Amino acid sequence: MAQLDNKLKKALEQRLEEWLQWSSAGHSGLPHGLAGSGNSLAALMSSGGELIRSTAPQNGYQCPRAEEVDRCLITLTQLLPGARKVVELELYAGRPGFETQALRAKSIEMSRRQYVEYLNTGRWILIGMLFGKVNARNFKQSAFEQPEPRSPRIKSWHAQ
Repeated sequence: MAQLDNKLKKALEQRLEEWLQWSSAGHSGLPHGLAGSGNSLAALMSSGGELIRSTAPQNGYQCPRAEEVDRCLITLTQLLPGARKVVELELYAGRPGFETQALRAKSIEMSRRQYVEYLNTGRWILIGMLFGKVNARNFKQSAFEQPEPRSPRIKSWHAQ
């Protein structure tokens, strides 16, 4: 089960990296006409009140997988806003000022323990939305299980 979880974690990280490149290139989850250029009311009127994603290459349609991650992150924001911040911040791991989880947690004013809980919860929810419920359940079991306490190597005569 640990191998499956590592594969899921890598697949999720790969999707989040694609999303980061896509969003840092200036694309957003908003359709053309609502992304800051043009009149949003006119765009809604012309589409009959529907928000339609543009598929024209010049309008930024490049990666459907990144758009899927973007929709999942919007849903995650609605469910647990702190988890989205943590999941996004984890993408900047290793950059100056964000080398450790403690520094990343401090940057958004969380305790390290809360940061780890939000990270596990956010990953679990995203895996459920992107890869299915069964994979999410397996990932959740490994991410949230408590390590068993260590047993002493040398047993004393009191333990008998």
